Amino acid sequence: RPALQEANPDRRWWAARSLSQLRCEEAHQLLIGLLNDPDDDVRACAAFALGEARVESAVRPLGQRLADNSVYVSAMAADALARLRPELGPEFDT
Repeated sequence: RPALQEANPDRRWWAARSLSQLRCEEAHQLLIGLLNDPDDDVRACAAFALGEARVESAVRPLGQRLADNSVYVSAMAADALARLRPELGPEFDT
């Protein structure tokens, strides 16, 4: 957990990447928290990981990232939501 508090965004990114390999609720909650990280790459990594793991509890936080200042983060959030909610239509199919 200390890596999530690092000043260096690269270390926080690697922490998010490591969390993405864990398939447990605690890791998922930490990734949801990283959706609010000040660094775009960390937020994008968290969004991608949550979509890959198909974390249902992340739907609302990912939806909030659709309006992110970073187009990259918004795209990752949209992709994650498409993985979680394929019924939204074929344009969101992954």
